[in-house]
Amino acid sequence: MCLKLFTILFFSISFIGLTTPPSESIEECQLLAKVLSNLGSSMSRHRLIIAEGSDPTIIDEASRALATETKLYSSANREYQKARCDGWRR
Repeated sequence: MCLKLFTILFFSISFIGLTTPPSESIEECQLLAKVLSNLGSSMSRHRLIIAEGSDPTIIDEASRALATETKLYSSANREYQKARCDGWRR
């Protein structure tokens, strides 16, 4: 009797404790996807400014912004992969 109770308790605690709520994972993945999309759009605009710009001051400012956004994009992409938002769940 004690063994049966222990087994039921063990499996219920391990099952509840090890599974993450899907809503949290989905929300995190949606947020990361939105951040990646926004950064990608902004990076694209800065590349266009750099390619078509004639004012060195504006080109320099866009270049600095692009460098910062590239680092942020890489960091967000690592978090996206770490959260396994590509469809593979833990």
